[in-house]
Amino acid sequence: MEALGLEHYYLVGHSMGGKVAQLVASRRSCGLAGLSLVAPSSPSPLHLPLDVCQGMVSAYASRESIIATVEQVLAAKPLAPEDLEAVVFDSLRGASTAKAAWTLAASQEDIKHTVSAIAVPTLVISGEEDLVDPTSILKQELLPRIPQATLHILAGVGHLSPLEAPHEIASLIRTFVAPLVG
Repeated sequence: MEALGLEHYYLVGHSMGGKVAQLVASRRSCGLAGLSLVAPSSPSPLHLPLDVCQGMVSAYASRESIIATVEQVLAAKPLAPEDLEAVVFDSLRGASTAKAAWTLAASQEDIKHTVSAIAVPTLVISGEEDLVDPTSILKQELLPRIPQATLHILAGVGHLSPLEAPHEIASLIRTFVAPLVG
């Protein structure tokens, strides 16, 4: 942000990008006015057996496995065909090392002690049907650690909330950011 010369900005992160946004915000970067975490990964390590983590990596190995993962785990309702195709395309072109790092390294990072340093208003948006980063985990592991955090739950929405409820998320963020812009 400093290299771009941004003097006033608002940070938004989804899923693992939400965990990255937590870490960036905890560093109290100059100019950060607010933070929005959409279906964010928990700041605590994801404690899953190695074989389960490896299975998560292989879920993005083929068109068929990606579609099955979207339909069975990631989305609470069917995605628009063009959105599903975008997920398949993006997932297939992702680097295999990045896919492995996501479950075997990044999801295991423990940043729970640093997120308490987040000193800006924070909006946490969670899908009621999110199986990946459930609201119950966010209430337990994230919200108590961020002093200015508020939670909004989207009814009937899963982990792919930016695709399942894009207008609601945009509206929530726009409303949340409005008093922070200045």
